[in-house]
Amino acid sequence: MQETPTDQIVDDETPILHECGRTFDVIDIGSDGTSILGSSNMCTRFWAGILSVYHSPDAVVDQTQCQSSMEFEGGLSCAKFVSGSKVMVGLDSGSVSLLNVRPESGSGIDILASVAEHDNVVSSLSVSRDGTRALTGSLDRSLKVWHTDYLVCSHTYRPAHADMVVSVAIHPEQNDMMVSCSEDGRVIMWDLRMPKPALGIPREQFANRPSCVSFVNRRGINLMIGTVSGHLIHLDASSPKSAPSFELGAHSRAVRTICPAGDDDDQLLIATCADDRTTVISSVNPAHPRIIHSDELHSDVVRGLAWSPKNGDRRRIYSCGWDRQVIVHDIITSS
Repeated sequence: MQETPTDQIVDDETPILHECGRTFDVIDIGSDGTSILGSSNMCTRFWAGILSVYHSPDAVVDQTQCQSSMEFEGGLSCAKFVSGSKVMVGLDSGSVSLLNVRPESGSGIDILASVAEHDNVVSSLSVSRDGTRALTGSLDRSLKVWHTDYLVCSHTYRPAHADMVVSVAIHPEQNDMMVSCSEDGRVIMWDLRMPKPALGIPREQFANRPSCVSFVNRRGINLMIGTVSGHLIHLDASSPKSAPSFELGAHSRAVRTICPAGDDDDQLLIATCADDRTTVISSVNPAHPRIIHSDELHSDVVRGLAWSPKNGDRRRIYSCGWDRQVIVHDIITSS
C-alpha cells in the first residue's frame, strides 16, 4: 500500500539547515558512511521535522556540509538505515515513510513509500540486520512489523501493551524474534513463529520501571534493559524467570537509548543516553561488566547515538542532543 506523502516538503536545491530552535533527536550511519541527522522544531505552533543527509559521519558535525534534506509537517521521532541508501522514518503523525537518500538522479531525496497506519506518535523503530524487516512501536500502544521492500505491514499487534510503547528491537540474527517496552512497566518478547507470540518478562525482575530495551549480541537471546532510575539490567531472555545477570548504574535519570556496537567480540560494547547530559559506553560481557567511558560534553539532553565502523582498538561514537550539537567520542578499548 502506498499513499501520497502529503505531509512532506522537499527542497533539493537548498538543503534545510538545523537552525536555532531545533533539537537533534536522531543520528544514524549507513554501510557506505552516508549519515543522516534528524531534528524537530519545538519553537513554532506546529511540530516540524527535518531529515538531513551527509556524505560521511564526520561531516555531520558541520551542518553546512549537508548535501540534501527533507522537511516534514510533523516531528521526526525516529529514523534508521534499512539497506544501502534506503532509510525508514517514523513521524509524530503516526506515518512511516521509506526514503532513498541517494537517488540515481544524484540529488535530493526520493520518497519510495509512505503510509499512515499508527494512530499516534511512532515512538521507536528497529530494522533487522539483513534489512528485510522493520518493527515500529507507537504511543497508540500498538506494534507493527513491516516488509521493507514495499513498506507493507505483515503483522499488527493492537494493543500490544496497556500503555504507550516507548522502545522496540529486532534480534540481530533471528528476524522473527522481537522485544518491546512500554510505559505500563512491561517488557514483552515476541516470536512471530508462535501462535501466541507474546511472552512477558516478570515485573519482579525490575526494581524500577523499564524505559528502553535492546538485544545485546547475536549469539544468544540476551537483553539490556534501561530503567527510569538510570540503571542498565542484563537479562538472559531464554530464561526470563531467572534473575538478571548484572546491573550497572550508568545514568542518573531515565535511560532512553541503548545502542549496541554490533560486534560479537569479548567487549560487547553498548552506548547509552538518558534524560541527562551524559554519553556512556559500557562493556556488557557478563564475565566482566563495567562502564569504560562517561562524559558530559553536551549541554542538554542527549538523544541520538551511532557507532562508526570498528578500527582496531579505537572506537568512535557520535551523539546528538537537544543542545543542537553533534559530538564525536573517541574510545580506546582493549579486549
